[in-house]
Amino acid sequence: MRQAAFPPVPAGPARRRGANAAVVALCLAALLHGAALAARATSPAAPAAPSVLAEAGSAQPYGGGVSAAAAYSVARALARLAVLEKGAALLENDLAARMGTAEAPTAGAGNAGAPDARMRALASVVFPVSLNDAPEDASSPPRQNVTARILASPRDAAQAIRRALQEPDNLELRLDALRRLDAAAAEGRDLLARNAANLAARPGADAAPRPTDPADSVAPPAAGTENPFAGRAETLAKRLDALEAYLEALRDFGHTWRVPEEAVPLLERLSALDPQNPLLWMGLGEALLLMERPYEALDAIRAAARLPEAPPRALYLRGVAHLRLHLPANAVKDFSEALARRPDKAAWWRARGAARLLAGEHDAMCPDFYQACALGDCEGLAEVRKRGLCLESDGN
Repeated sequence: MRQAAFPPVPAGPARRRGANAAVVALCLAALLHGAALAARATSPAAPAAPSVLAEAGSAQPYGGGVSAAAAYSVARALARLAVLEKGAALLENDLAARMGTAEAPTAGAGNAGAPDARMRALASVVFPVSLNDAPEDASSPPRQNVTARILASPRDAAQAIRRALQEPDNLELRLDALRRLDAAAAEGRDLLARNAANLAARPGADAAPRPTDPADSVAPPAAGTENPFAGRAETLAKRLDALEAYLEALRDFGHTWRVPEEAVPLLERLSALDPQNPLLWMGLGEALLLMERPYEALDAIRAAARLPEAPPRALYLRGVAHLRLHLPANAVKDFSEALARRPDKAAWWRARGAARLLAGEHDAMCPDFYQACALGDCEGLAEVRKRGLCLESDGN
């Protein structure tokens, strides 16, 4: 498998040659923090002789224009979330899991960065989830039933936990994706419940239900008109399907995509399925960067950054794309915006130092390399010091 690290930057104007080019090449090669290591790594092997450790189910109603497929998507997401909660409870008995999730930095809004949410994100890595359809019940309206199980071999659990805690970028992306899945699944559950209540209140299977919530429609539709819940249910189903596929795709993500050639077509499909999800555009842009397609990557990353609740990683990746395109001033601005939100990211400080070096801002770059080193990433500082730069004492 080829390495996914960025290639050296081609030599630019004379002032960028020599020492500067070497440092920028070093920094670009590690901008995604361990891309080469991720490329060499293999996906987690399937556990031997797995056993069912936990099980949860969901049954969601449909009818009156709301499709069985939409109800199935909601039921599947709710079942996955419920069984991952049980998986998180199982991990509470593991000291490494408790310590690793307690120390992890907050990523996301609200309670998404709380230890219990981080434990659930860890559970989504450690425990493969098996989803099984159950027969529809005989209730009216009919329901789509899904059962989710977590499977694992106890002897592999400790190794899986250690491996997952060594890939914090993966955990942060899962944390954000699960937060979004939570919100969309809860919205879908409530919408299907309102649809079912309206169906029960209006005898006649062919009649479209009237919404009981004023937020569902400006004015109640006349009998026989299109179900106001149907379109919203289909849109929610697409969001849920895209998020679940993204969570599964993250099994091939370490510090970045291990096989970007496979990630690109998948993320193209998912971003078309739910164009309002910044995680999908961001993932696509990152994979395109690894495939040496920076112009296309920049388009995808810009699409992510424009959306509400875009993660700070989108700003960082926009800076990477600008640096790949030899636009260091733009890259410095992007990295600065990303660091304002996540100052704990050592690789991002190194990236801004590289951008400032490329821009000729030698005085400004040294504090960035110092800060990266203080956070545990000293390669950039070591490289510039070999070239006689940033030799002043940084107090570390």
